[in-house]
Amino acid sequence: MASDKGIGAIMLLASILGMLIYIYLIMLYPLLILQITAVIAVIGILGIIAWIGYTMVTTPPPPPIEEEPPAPINEDKNDGDKK
Repeated sequence: MASDKGIGAIMLLASILGMLIYIYLIMLYPLLILQITAVIAVIGILGIIAWIGYTMVTTPPPPPIEEEPPAPINEDKNDGDKK
């Protein structure tokens, strides 16, 4: 559990550092950084869509579900006559 907290702390600090670096770079090279960001975003989204499509193409269909015939209903005709 302690190692999970350590990894979480590292991830938190790395993401904050990444945000600060991004802000710094966008101040120096705004057009270039925005273009790079847009390209990464579009490639990421289209990559996920391609992965979903590939998975759908290569996954075999599930076997059909065979329905069991309904169980016969046993109605005793003399149930109402019992005392």
